[in-house]
Amino acid sequence: EIFEIHGNHVLGVRNQDPDAVPNTFLLSSEDWTDYSFSTNVVFESGVFEQIYLVVRSQGRINCTGYRVGGNRLGVSIFRFDPVNGCDGEVLAEDIHFPLETGRSYLMRVDAIGDRIRFFVDGQLVLEAQDDTYPQGGVGLLAYQVRSAYFDEIEVRKTTVGE
Repeated sequence: EIFEIHGNHVLGVRNQDPDAVPNTFLLSSEDWTDYSFSTNVVFESGVFEQIYLVVRSQGRINCTGYRVGGNRLGVSIFRFDPVNGCDGEVLAEDIHFPLETGRSYLMRVDAIGDRIRFFVDGQLVLEAQDDTYPQGGVGLLAYQVRSAYFDEIEVRKTTVGE
């Protein structure tokens, strides 16, 4: 939904059913390559919150591409594998970088060539190399949260070396 927070309109979710399947808002641009995807996000913890940016998603298939972000247990870069029922592989993680409820974060993912880089508030937090998904669209994932708000969402074409 679109919510008004402090006079600003933001994309968000509130009061999710803790047993609901994760929702991702996908932009199905299967041919996108080499881009940066960023947003300001703030969330209120729920049962087991997950806040992720999805990059290189293959159209309307929710279990493709890379999920980049985390929760109060740390952050990770995860590659989906739709063949095995949405399983996949953690490509990089940092359990010493928890995301805190109520705090605003600027999250950015650079998906350039075979590199996936994750920045939080301008700081490089994680990096992985994988060529399973060389192109695809973007999405926002908020799961098992009381609320999550995404603002200033931007996708920008970029190139190697930027």
